[in-house]
Amino acid sequence: MESLTLDTALQGNQGKDLETVKKLNLWASDLNDVSLVKEMPNLEILVLSANNISSLKDIQFCENLRELYLRNNKIKSLNEIYYLKGLKNLKILWLDENPCSYSKNYRLSVIKNLKNLEYLDNKPITEEEVKQAFEAGLEYNNPTDSIEEYEKLILPLNNYENENSNGFKSIEETEKTYFDSTNGLENDESK
Repeated sequence: MESLTLDTALQGNQGKDLETVKKLNLWASDLNDVSLVKEMPNLEILVLSANNISSLKDIQFCENLRELYLRNNKIKSLNEIYYLKGLKNLKILWLDENPCSYSKNYRLSVIKNLKNLEYLDNKPITEEEVKQAFEAGLEYNNPTDSIEEYEKLILPLNNYENENSNGFKSIEETEKTYFDSTNGLENDESK
């Protein structure tokens, strides 16, 4: 997996610096890190389909972005769309074939959060969908909703479980032992 580099970003663009890049096609480039896009404030079209992108956090800085193609990446959490909410010029988003696109109310939640979108996954957004999104779509208002933050919160629990596998009983094992011993005592007393 690769990170987006300055050479790659400027390749094919007549600009001599990142601020002049308006279109960037990085289709199937095996990228997992596109943090360099933060330095491209004039970027209007960004193609990142068929890569290994897992977060949209860096894209939030591309304030002039109109079209964003992210089909077939590794975006797990639909909460990541929070980072696109400030992109008022974003009209076209293609997010299909990411794990998050299989979430319940996926389309309605994206429409609810990205109110200026006109196309989602190569399909026009209808007035009826906008009405449905208002009622059934989920709202994402906090960056701590993102999968990265979730994983940070879960990590201490995973460490705790790992420590318990080194000689300590888990809560489940302790409850089972207690339950078994209590049942055993009750059975002994009834004899």
